[in-house]
Amino acid sequence: MSRALKDAMVKATLTMLFVFGLLMVASAQASETVPGKTVDQQSDQRVGVDGSKQVRMTLRDTILMALENNRDIEIERLNVQLTGFDLRASQGVYDPTLTGSFFYDRKNVPIANPLAGGANGGLLTDNVTGSATLSQRIMEQGGLLQANYSND
Repeated sequence: MSRALKDAMVKATLTMLFVFGLLMVASAQASETVPGKTVDQQSDQRVGVDGSKQVRMTLRDTILMALENNRDIEIERLNVQLTGFDLRASQGVYDPTLTGSFFYDRKNVPIANPLAGGANGGLLTDNVTGSATLSQRIMEQGGLLQANYSND
């Protein structure tokens, strides 16, 4: 069976189903609108709707209520706020940074020569070193300012 023949059969089947559906809808509507037939009051009531609590609203009020209760709009408002937070966080790379390091070293080196000094045959040394760096990135020029201090 050729592809063109299969496509034609599918189209014909879909068209028949569509016409059949339209006929079913038309017959259902015709049976509901029979003249002289009374509609039961019980069937007109909607579940969860109290007809005695009607509220009169203007078109402006209904539009405002719809916009306030629309979850998609609320989600987009939150997305705008989150994007602002992301932008603020990305600018954090331009915050100044201060780093530092400090070291303490104590050595007792044995001495073979008693004339070199030191108690108990050794030379005791204490060494303290430290460094600090302050860095600041510049947004406009794209540079980096840096100040270093070291007491080596």
